Amino acid sequence: MRILHVLSSLGLLVFLSAGVSLEGQSPYELNWKKELPVLSGGFTLLGIGGELEENLAGYTLHQLESLELPAATPYLDARATGYWSPTAQTWSDHLLHGSMALPIVLLLDADIRSDAGNIGVLLSETVLITQGLTVFSKNLFKRNRPFLFNDEAPLAAKQDLNARQSFFSGHTSTTASLTFFTAKVWSDYHPDSRWKSLVWIAAAIVPAATGYLRYRGGKHYASDVLAGYALGATTGILIPHFHKMDHQGLKNLRLSSSIYEDVPMFTLRYRF
Repeated sequence: MRILHVLSSLGLLVFLSAGVSLEGQSPYELNWKKELPVLSGGFTLLGIGGELEENLAGYTLHQLESLELPAATPYLDARATGYWSPTAQTWSDHLLHGSMALPIVLLLDADIRSDAGNIGVLLSETVLITQGLTVFSKNLFKRNRPFLFNDEAPLAAKQDLNARQSFFSGHTSTTASLTFFTAKVWSDYHPDSRWKSLVWIAAAIVPAATGYLRYRGGKHYASDVLAGYALGATTGILIPHFHKMDHQGLKNLRLSSSIYEDVPMFTLRYRF
C-alpha cells in the first residue's frame, strides 16, 4: 500500500469518527496523551520510509546481469526464485483489498457501531504502525525480490525500484493486521460467543493465503511472508488489547531468568 493510500484511508476514518460520540459501553479506554505519540510514531516511520525510498533506484540492465542469489539463502527462500505468476499476484491483490472492508463490517454490529469513534482511532493506529514499519523496513533493507532471479519475469518489472523492496511482505502484514484487528475487536465485544473460534480461524487463514500467493507469484520469499504475518498479527491484536479497560498493561509482563551451561537465559512472557 502506498503512503498516499494510507493517508487517504486515515483521513476517511477521521471524517467518519468526527461525528460519532466516544461515549457508550466500550471495552476500550483512550487517552489522547497516549494516542498522539503512537500516531506520531506511525507517521514518523512512514516519513522516514518515504525519504529512504526517494534515494532508492531500480537496477540497470548491467546490474541485473551481475545479480546472484546469496549462497546462504535458505531452501524455502531459494525456491521462491522459481516462481512467477501474475495470476497469483492478482489474487493476492484481491485478498488485500477485500481485507480492507473487514473493519467496516464490524459496524454492522450495533454495540460496535455505537463505539465507532474509539474503533476508528484504534484502527488508525493499527494501520499506521503496520504500514510505517513495513515501508520503513522495505526501504531500509532493500532486499531483492525473488523474481529478479527468474528468467520468466519481464525486464520492466525487474528494473522497477519495487523489485528491491521484498522484506517484508506488505500484502501479508496489512492483511494480517486488518483480519486480526477485526477478530480481536469482535471478540472483545462478544467474549462468550460460540462463533469466536471460527472468527479467529478465518482471521488466520486470509493473510496466510495472501502470503502464499505472494510466494507463488514470485514476489516474496518465505521469510518475507512469515515476518509480515507476524508483524501484522501482533499489531492487529496488541493495539486493541492494550486499550482494554480491564487489562493490567505492563503488570502482566513477566521476566524470568535462568542459567543454562553457565549462560544466562531470559524469558519474557505476557499473560492475556
